[in-house]
Amino acid sequence: MQEGTPADWYEDPSKVGELRYFDGTQWTEHVTIDGVQTTAPYAPSESAPPAAGGDVDEGPAQSFTMTRHAQWRTEDEKPLEIVGPVGLLGRFVTMLDGAPGYRFDDAQGGAVLALSKPSLKMAVDVADPAGYRIGTITKVGRLHSRYDIVRADGKPPATLRLVVGATDDWELHSNSTRSAVITRTTKSAADALNFADVDYVVTITAPLDDQLQRLLLALPLAIDILDTQSL
Repeated sequence: MQEGTPADWYEDPSKVGELRYFDGTQWTEHVTIDGVQTTAPYAPSESAPPAAGGDVDEGPAQSFTMTRHAQWRTEDEKPLEIVGPVGLLGRFVTMLDGAPGYRFDDAQGGAVLALSKPSLKMAVDVADPAGYRIGTITKVGRLHSRYDIVRADGKPPATLRLVVGATDDWELHSNSTRSAVITRTTKSAADALNFADVDYVVTITAPLDDQLQRLLLALPLAIDILDTQSL
């Protein structure tokens, strides 16, 4: 993963194809092979150079916080900032192209992923900047105790479950492993006129692959849309 590199197509460092799409945070599975756009898992070669100038990030932030500040529902939504241990990672901003939703831009302004809520379903769809679906996050049941994460790459789904006895702590489980914990702190509740003032702290507890990292980035916003701000 390369610091400061804008989202775009670059020479494929894994040498599987000619070009590979970098989403502003990490290499994706989207490549061109013999000039045809397709998908292939990213497996970096030991000698693979970074995409552009700058320092190499040794891995994803082990924790980050998404913050939504209280505001009138009639106002334009303020950006939802994502902050890691060393500062701003990026922000979710609203978008109205096609279905209303959100786009995550990194700290340099490069688009990383998009999140939209289809129809009246209790779900959100997550896609990369090129429009390729990453997965779907679905709230199960009337309570907020469980979210199912279905991946577009065909790998086993993951589940976010409320910790037993807790009201604002969820655990992400993938392949029978606890991969992350999300804690919600509500400073003022949502009502018919106002959005809640709330923080979501995400702590990564096990290694995550490319797609699950991006789905984890979208999970706090999914909780916010499907539970915290809903009436």
